[in-house]
Amino acid sequence: MELKPCPECGVPEMITSEHQWLNNGDIVQSRAQTSRILFIETENLDPLFRNIAQIIGSDIEHMIITTARRAFGVYLKAFVPKATREKIQKKELDYMRIPVKVDTNSG
Repeated sequence: MELKPCPECGVPEMITSEHQWLNNGDIVQSRAQTSRILFIETENLDPLFRNIAQIIGSDIEHMIITTARRAFGVYLKAFVPKATREKIQKKELDYMRIPVKVDTNSG
């Protein structure tokens, strides 16, 4: 399955149609406008995470991964229809990675 890229930004239209870019720079889900999308470079936070782990005397990487996984789950609940999630859970529907072809020569 080939996905049609947005002519303006190159992101697949399947993704751009599910989100709205607000004039204040926020990206929200079209179906759940209280859900904001956040992109963050975590390299700057790594020293902070190491210091916290050192202070409490325990590794916290599993906590960070669990928090990110749960947040992504909340995001997907609004993005993937409930009927589709149920079919995947019941193994009635296989999910697979959809290859995306982006024309890097445009623009």
